[in-house]
Amino acid sequence: MSARMDKEAACSPCRRSLAQIEAEAKSEGKTVDEVACQALTDGLRDDRWHRLVAFGLENGRKSGFREDQVVDIIHEWRAENRLR
Repeated sequence: MSARMDKEAACSPCRRSLAQIEAEAKSEGKTVDEVACQALTDGLRDDRWHRLVAFGLENGRKSGFREDQVVDIIHEWRAENRLR
């Protein structure tokens, strides 16, 4: 499967059929282009968000800190940097 097909499969707004997009456009009084553009924008935003979460989880694992330590670490870091 190509990278483009993987991207489309992961992006639920991209899986809507043309008929679904046309029906949505009609019910909302928008053009098909407007609805399709919004669906693509939403899909890309969701993709970026999922990549950011994955990045955070991976770096969290690498740090060795436990989730219950995070708040204390943040407070400690802010206190140290306030003094600078």
